[in-house]
This record gives sequence, C-alpha cells and structure tokens, in this order.
Amino acid sequence: MKNPVILPLVTVLAMASALAAQNDRGFISVYPDSRFASATYIDRGIGNPPSVAPVECLNEMPQGLVFGVGDNGTACQIGQITFVIQDQQNTTQDTAAIIMRPRDAQTLAPSRTQTIFQTAQLGLPTGVNGARAMGLVTTFTTPITVPCNSYFYGLALPSAPNWPTTDGVALQAAAYTLGTTGDNPRANAPELGWSYDGTQAPATDPHGWSVALLPAMPTVAAGANDPNSTRTAATTGHSNTTFGAGGFYPDISGTNRSDGIDVRIYDAGAPGGLCGILFSFGVQTIPTSISLPGVTIRGRLYLDPAQMTVWGARPIAATAPEESITPFLPPSSIPSSVTGNNVYFQALTIDGNGAIALSNAVGMNL
Repeated sequence: MKNPVILPLVTVLAMASALAAQNDRGFISVYPDSRFASATYIDRGIGNPPSVAPVECLNEMPQGLVFGVGDNGTACQIGQITFVIQDQQNTTQDTAAIIMRPRDAQTLAPSRTQTIFQTAQLGLPTGVNGARAMGLVTTFTTPITVPCNSYFYGLALPSAPNWPTTDGVALQAAAYTLGTTGDNPRANAPELGWSYDGTQAPATDPHGWSVALLPAMPTVAAGANDPNSTRTAATTGHSNTTFGAGGFYPDISGTNRSDGIDVRIYDAGAPGGLCGILFSFGVQTIPTSISLPGVTIRGRLYLDPAQMTVWGARPIAATAPEESITPFLPPSSIPSSVTGNNVYFQALTIDGNGAIALSNAVGMNL
C-alpha cells in the first residue's frame, strides 16, 4: 500500500556534500513535469506495505527511447542530480545515497552486481519538527560519465523501521493511474519505477520517482497531450500533457484516447534564447558531430539525417524553468494505423551569444 500523505515541496536546498558548481543546463526524468509538482504518493518501493529495509529507488531510461543525455561531443556526462525526498521527522538526522546502475544484459533489469556510480550515505538537512518534503540538488565534484543509452538512476535509502508513522525517508512518486495527479501513459505501458533491496530481484512499480538528472547540455522530452486529463499539476501550465511515461508511451488508439504530441526543450544555459525541434523516424547507430562554417555546435546528432526534418524556431523562457513547450501534433491527429512505430526528437538551442548546442534524443513509442 502506498502512503498517500504527500507534503508540498517547501524548500529547495543544496546537499551539504555538494562541492564545485557545474554549469548544468538540462532536466530529464521519467517524472511528468519539470517542477516535481504532480506527486501521487510517497513510497519506498519493494513490498506491500513498502520496504522499511534499505532499498534503492531507481528510474529507468527506457531502452531504445533515450539517447545521449549530457553528450558534450566526447562523452555523456551528468553534473547534478535533483530529487524530492520526504522525511517523516525532520528533527532527526536521515541520509540518502545517489546511485546509478547499468542494465543487466540478460534480465534487462538493473544490474544486481554492478554500479555506474554510487555515493556514500549523505546527510539530509534537518530542523523542522515533523514531516518535511525537500527538493534537493546534489552536485558532483567531477561530472559522472554515464552510458549514452539506457541505464537506471535514483537514490539508495537507509532502513526506516518507524516509517511512515514517526520517522524515516521516502521518495515522492507520480503514479500512472492512481490518485488525481500523476503520470498518464496508455494502459499496460512498461513500468519505469524500479526498486531493489539487495536480496529480492529488482521489481517495478507503475510510477516515476521524483528524481531527475541535470546534465550540462540541453535536454528534450516528448509529452502525451490528452485534452481530457488534468493529471499533471495545474501549476505547471501543461495539466493536459505528461512528459514522463506518458511521453514515452502515449495512447493514440482512438478507443480510449487519441493523444497529441508536445515537445519540451529545457536549457538553463540559454535563458531567453531560441530552440529548434529536430524530428525523425529513425536514429543513427553511431552519433555524429555536425558543423557549419565558422560555427561550433556542441553535442552530437543521434537522429537519422536521411529521415530528419527541422521544425520551427521557438523562444526559451528567460526565467526558471528555462524551457520551451511546443505543440507538435494536436490531439486526434495521429492515425491509429501507426501504432507501434517510434518517432524521435532532438533539439538545437542557441543562447544569447549565438552558441549552439544539441540536446539528447528521445523516442516516443506510438
């Protein structure tokens, strides 16, 4: 049983262990919005009731649908990670660790024996008597090199024998169908929220954890626009559109829904700048660098250029969140005959000095 007691996000703090500042620009997650505003419940993963033992709560980068997050032209790197964690008694010291795991080649689940990166348990802020939800950012002293395709990322939580009644920490999560706010993928969409307690096999839940990666490059996400949905929090300005699991797995069946497609481009390094959407029906096996005479373009192209089109120039918001959300195809415009096909997006951004950068590529399984 998930715990429905969700507190509003009351503060945004840097983790005490964060050291050198990074120029981080993007935001990418399987959570439905970039403000962590659409939580359904708090949870600790494996089990019913959820585990009070040590547990890892991991989001999945869907295989074949995410490429090149943080690709700076040489490697894919992550400089920061942000998350919303809820402490049931904030006067006591609690901890959490950052962890990333590769995909097991046989089970396709998070590897039980390998990690890409893991911190020690880091002390969380204290000071409020009672429960507290905190939005935190951890900055790595050296950016973490990650695979340029699929992997898992999240938090390792310590044991919490008194959770949720009197103490212990858990993550907020956006559920696929439960509650009034959350994600909105089609029925039977793959579950992208994972948990692992070190003994049982990793297990999935139909939700996205409130954890996001902040690379030093722009990011792009696709969103499912369901005009009859208000599951994304109204404060985001896009309550009909979910950019989490719904963005990877929309419903175009025409039976229950006929979603449209929105595209979100996020670049905190180009406030007030411009962006363009690159669209393709395929991706390259090996990404390529692109250049123009006298112009340096950071990042690499993941889309298949033979099938690629460039769609429009749009402004990026001048203040946080520095994003541009573009209606790409309206609801009821995608024929159900293309169900099962993938479409892919990448973005190009231009800052106020004319510097150009490429985002990751993201796919949508129609």
